[in-house]
Amino acid sequence: MREAIKDMYSALHMAVMISRAGSASFSAFAASALAFAACAGTKPPDPVMEPHGVTVELSELEIHGDGIDRFVRCPPSGSLGQSWIPARVTEEPHDASLTERAIEQMLKPFRSCYTKGTLHRPDTEGRAAIVLRTGSNGKSTVENYATCGLAGEVVQCMITEAAHGMAPAPGTVVVIPSVFAPRGGYAGTAATAGDAYAASAHLVLEDARPGLHSCDENARSEQERHLAVEARGVFALDLDARGHVVKWGAEPWNGPNELRACAGAVLGKLVFPAPPDRETRIIARIAFNPQTR
Repeated sequence: MREAIKDMYSALHMAVMISRAGSASFSAFAASALAFAACAGTKPPDPVMEPHGVTVELSELEIHGDGIDRFVRCPPSGSLGQSWIPARVTEEPHDASLTERAIEQMLKPFRSCYTKGTLHRPDTEGRAAIVLRTGSNGKSTVENYATCGLAGEVVQCMITEAAHGMAPAPGTVVVIPSVFAPRGGYAGTAATAGDAYAASAHLVLEDARPGLHSCDENARSEQERHLAVEARGVFALDLDARGHVVKWGAEPWNGPNELRACAGAVLGKLVFPAPPDRETRIIARIAFNPQTR
């Protein structure tokens, strides 16, 4: 499945992984291209930092109560063939024979989601992996992974279409990695030596989502569980030679102090790839429930 599907407005290439328990492990996938748009969040001021060997700045990660989290801007592509979806998703068992059927089902709905959500935001790019899981009881859940650039309403539309348009057998996992690009193609920038490490670091930060959601829930009072807690901060994570976080700080921070402490504890447990320098700092911008999506 590598055939381009084109029309006069956009091009979309989608590779779909459909998983079944007991099948072989999935180790590679292709991405898709489609014109889309994103809305950017407000960038907090740069943190005041002491001199450091290597500083790796990650795109701001938005944590939303509805689970549709996203990086405001997409990470660098990294090295050739480097995965942009967490390994726990791509390495699940799969059955490639159902790929074409899934592509046919989701191609037009996903394009429609783009068209409706990006009419006023042309010439931008982004990606999302929509994951549909069907339990042994026949009930399905839909999640999004490695989402960047796309507006929240576009991702919500894709999730809804996948939930309503596909009915996998119990015990099945369907992963639809989709990359969206403007008609003129990617603007593109020259790759740097640190792009591969930065791309990997974004995947590690993606793994912090469940813990950050728990922090968000705990920050709400029992009487106001329905109210979203808005907060934003810049976390500086100092790594040792193995990629473990040895020290963290959050400056600036705007939000409840207990949320800051909880988020810092979650980020402090992350393990990044062995860093390129013995003094490496990760700058992770986290926004909880920002109004702009």
